[in-house]
Amino acid sequence: MKNELQKFSLGAWNVRTMYAAGAMTTILSALQRYLCEIVAMQEIRWTNVGNIKLRDATILYSCGQSYEYGVGFIVNNSILPFVKNFIPHSERIFTIQLECKWGDIAVINSHAPTENKEDQSKEEFYNQLERVYNSIPHSIRKIIIGDLNAKIGKEQIFKPTIGEHSLHEISNDNGSILISFAMSKNMTISSSRFPHKEIHKQTWISPDEHTKNQIDYVVVDEQLKHSIQDFDIDKVKEKQTANEYRKGLKDKGNNNLKLNYQEHWTQLSKTIKEVIEEKIGIVNNKKIKQWFKENCKKTIQERDKAKSLVIMKSSIENKRRLAQKQREMKKVIRREKRELEKQRIEMMEESYKDSKTFFRKANEIRKPYKPKYLIIKNEYNELITDEQVISEEFKKFFQEMLNPPKIEDQGQDNDVFTTVEQYQCIPGKEEIKEAIEILKNNKVPGENMIAAELIKKGGELIFNDMWELIKKI
Repeated sequence: MKNELQKFSLGAWNVRTMYAAGAMTTILSALQRYLCEIVAMQEIRWTNVGNIKLRDATILYSCGQSYEYGVGFIVNNSILPFVKNFIPHSERIFTIQLECKWGDIAVINSHAPTENKEDQSKEEFYNQLERVYNSIPHSIRKIIIGDLNAKIGKEQIFKPTIGEHSLHEISNDNGSILISFAMSKNMTISSSRFPHKEIHKQTWISPDEHTKNQIDYVVVDEQLKHSIQDFDIDKVKEKQTANEYRKGLKDKGNNNLKLNYQEHWTQLSKTIKEVIEEKIGIVNNKKIKQWFKENCKKTIQERDKAKSLVIMKSSIENKRRLAQKQREMKKVIRREKRELEKQRIEMMEESYKDSKTFFRKANEIRKPYKPKYLIIKNEYNELITDEQVISEEFKKFFQEMLNPPKIEDQGQDNDVFTTVEQYQCIPGKEEIKEAIEILKNNKVPGENMIAAELIKKGGELIFNDMWELIKKI
């Protein structure tokens, strides 16, 4: 039985694009610095809809047919079992439903048109957003989050829908539309309720570095207004590390009471070192992409440092350094990916005598990447994300499909029907041997996990056993 979800951390990020070399790895690497369990992304720029399950997180996305716009969620795999449903509405709106302790919550990821777009496109977006909102049952509380391309001011007439800590003084047209929508649905724009430094409120900076706006927002139902808390990553990291350390010491146990003080201290020191190495050590057991090496990570960190300098002091020298670091980062990532492809081609050429390996490596290069869909629904229309439960569902499905219920006898005569087929005699040893030898290699074994190669390589002993078995059948 899964635990109840009492709280979760939620964030929004316009990633600009994930349709570029190394974009997904770069974004996931950046998210490791933050302890955000659910991230609403905009401008993914993929195609179609789907999900990709990674080692630590799952990406759910909703995109169009062209590499433009697209929204999605990065959900930590610890939260994934609580995702009750997800609905891709369009390339601008995507909804997930979370099963929480005090009732379900629907999170609506939204990417609104910019201020300079035509009024018709804005009207179409908010009409669709309203349809999505109204389609969710009233008992489910709602959160709208994302890049809403709106400037929210501090006008008294809009309170208490808005807070007092917005970056802007006056709302623009998109801001007025968003406020009107929130007021009509009895919602609150929570992003403007928490005091922050001005530099931390900025969510968009123009290419010339002169214009800085707050355009990403979190809008919540009135019932959730007091449940939203500000996120201090440093405090969360400190608390999480302390809990990990204490838990590690507790798991190690305390068997030092019968030791003398020297032995006691030696044992305690050893335990502490072991816990630090296991729980907080620098050893990274995460599986990363083969091409994403230390030099890639280093260039990304240097780019981030240069970007921080530009934010703090927007000088020409800092901008020039940031542009240089961005070019270096892209150059290194492309070079490492090309080097990996070159190594794959060389390995393929070396294995030309082994047809199986040759074609497998050729397909790795030739075929495009296809995500694995590891989320299904059961007979009760509930989402299943656990791999073991998914296996059981498939087992149950195929058992029902391949073993239909027998038709009960309805009192009909049990006539015996004969056929014109000739009587088949028991096959001889040579026939059994020939049948075994023509079994295909490299096939998935059955339920008993015995591959065809194990039978073929068994020699006369297996042939005789198989012959005796078939005689009994």
